[in-house]
Amino acid sequence: MKKLFTIFISAVIALSICACGGGAKPTETTVEVSTTMEETTTEEETNEEIIPPKKVGDTAETEFYRFTLKDAKLSDNILVCYGDNAKKSTFVNAEEFFTATDEAFVDEEGYVIEGIHGFNQNKESDNTFLYYAFDFEYIGKEQRTSVKYDFAPRVVYNSEYTFDSDYFSMYRTRNNSKVSTWANFDSDSEATATVKALGLEIGYFNGSIKPLSDDIYEVRGVIQIPKKIKEDSNRELILYLCGVPYEIH
Repeated sequence: MKKLFTIFISAVIALSICACGGGAKPTETTVEVSTTMEETTTEEETNEEIIPPKKVGDTAETEFYRFTLKDAKLSDNILVCYGDNAKKSTFVNAEEFFTATDEAFVDEEGYVIEGIHGFNQNKESDNTFLYYAFDFEYIGKEQRTSVKYDFAPRVVYNSEYTFDSDYFSMYRTRNNSKVSTWANFDSDSEATATVKALGLEIGYFNGSIKPLSDDIYEVRGVIQIPKKIKEDSNRELILYLCGVPYEIH
């Protein structure tokens, strides 16, 4: 059996890929995060146009990007990879890497289930994840250096409550038949410690794209929001990417 380590950062997140040998009950570790402020002008901040909400699967086009939200759902479980181990050399190439799932990673006694690796919100947590996945290509005319800030997620619940922190995402590029390995795309200061603690600090996007690039960027991310939203069957939930609203069901 493997022991499950529990990490606290605004909410409780359990991870099977960080588990190690032993038969004891899960232990708990507290991660303290220092917050830094950085000023950037994003595409969302400069976009004053009121845009009707799009749906999952719709393609949007802005001055700099053409992108399609492929998937979005509320989930407590994020899959990292299948297999006997969750070494970095395995999951950075896994097709299933960083996807929402209903499969459990731990049993009822809190021990890791063999053959599946991921992280999840603890049952006692007041939070859940909004998982999102999108592809984008750069269509701007000049080099842009604030790409990851442009795509920083913002969630609005029932037109009243806004959530724009505790997020992190991964990406890879496709260019014809060439596909890169997964790496970090972005994370806010509140989630940076979580990324490191989960063992998912796997290289970084430099934040810059030059024009006429043929690369397609595939991004998969999560943002932490209150579980009450998931329990509200009449919710109105909007995810903003680059100032473009997407309706999430």
